[in-house]
Amino acid sequence: MGFEVDVTGEGIVLHWEQCTAEQFAFYKVIRSRNPNPSYLPGTEGSVVIAAFENGEVTQFVDGVDEGGTWYYRVQSIGYADGQKFLLGQTPVRSVTVE
Repeated sequence: MGFEVDVTGEGIVLHWEQCTAEQFAFYKVIRSRNPNPSYLPGTEGSVVIAAFENGEVTQFVDGVDEGGTWYYRVQSIGYADGQKFLLGQTPVRSVTVE
């Protein structure tokens, strides 16, 4: 999944490619101070800052109120046979906020 992050006057704008998999259930947008953000267990410091069930949503604006370096990733979650699973994920992008 392609992924871009831009800093604007509105905040940190995340843009990602749409997931078109048949089993798509939702996106999770993750932010972390650590370089490997994930909603999966065992990933310390990661926070899910947004979730979207609409597969056509491909943008989110994060209004962080604290400076420093932030790491972002979007994960596509699938659902089949009563189980959630990771369909795909973007590369990690970092942003430094003054």
